[in-house]
Amino acid sequence: MKILHIITQGTWGGAQRYVEDLITHIPHQHSHTIAIGAHKETQDLQSHLSSYISLTHLKRNISPIHD
Repeated sequence: MKILHIITQGTWGGAQRYVEDLITHIPHQHSHTIAIGAHKETQDLQSHLSSYISLTHLKRNISPIHD
């Protein structure tokens, strides 16, 4: 199964930590891609990821102008 995880900000906190736990604890037969709105080091997750997507246009708050 292919799984896409989307995080609006790269600063590691609540939702980001939850996604990291999901990626590291879901069985390895699944393909994980992470899309992060701000640049974030994902070196600790690289062995669990199929790919990494940087979405610099995403902002923390929902905004029709920025999103």
